[in-house]
Amino acid sequence: MKITGVVLVLGFLALSTFAQDATDKAKTRVLILCTGNSARSQMSAGFLKSFDSNLDVYSAGTNPDPKINPYAVRAMQEAGIDISAGTPKSVSQFLDQRFHSISFQNFDVLRTHLPLKTPFGILAPGASWP
Repeated sequence: MKITGVVLVLGFLALSTFAQDATDKAKTRVLILCTGNSARSQMSAGFLKSFDSNLDVYSAGTNPDPKINPYAVRAMQEAGIDISAGTPKSVSQFLDQRFHSISFQNFDVLRTHLPLKTPFGILAPGASWP
């Protein structure tokens, strides 16, 4: 089965392509992109991980901050989710990996950092992925 689409999840854009059948036991890999990777993307990754243990969730930023935002950590603690061990990461460390879904936390990433060259093609506004 192949499902392709654009969905809005938790207020962020997700460009998704899935090519798994029901017998595939591999985890679904998700990459959440943001600019600083210190708050929104870390929080979204925390929520997604808590929703489904079959998701393999990563987050990264186009210009990562030096540390995770303490207000994001506190807000997630209030929701019962610990993201305090999170560290901002650069999207460049994920360019050689494949994901079932790449989600954008804000449109600034799309506006200022695309096109983005990936191993499976160029991701640009108006382009299909992969």
